[in-house]
Amino acid sequence: MTLNNPDYCTLEQSAVLGIGNARSLAEIFNRAIFEKQLFKDSETLKKLTTPFIKKEDIVTGAVVARGQGLMFSPFIHSSTGKCCQMIGHAGYGGQNIKFDLENELCFGYISNGLKSGFGDSARTFVRLRDSIYSCILSSSP
Repeated sequence: MTLNNPDYCTLEQSAVLGIGNARSLAEIFNRAIFEKQLFKDSETLKKLTTPFIKKEDIVTGAVVARGQGLMFSPFIHSSTGKCCQMIGHAGYGGQNIKFDLENELCFGYISNGLKSGFGDSARTFVRLRDSIYSCILSSSP
């Protein structure tokens, strides 16, 4: 069953089903975080981007820093060895929205089908993330 089906857009809970596209999702986060259209006060943004718990999830067993509905995902970029800090939320089937304050980067990944892997470990998301960071980090001084 394809969840990102245009016929489902009439349902009241379309957002819960992941109906949308990656560009729109990233645009919302970009406007809110980087263009300061939503979080205009720096103190509010600081609270949003500061995790307040890091312990094992009782359902998945994953140890992830969390706060304000967001997950904080550091990773080492394989080509450069640089540690990058992504903030965002992973969804069902590998869907993801991430932003990176240091690199002023925001990107989303939406899929029509379920992917194997949990959260940031879905193969297709990892390939997209690594490609984006390869472009960003190779062009930075």
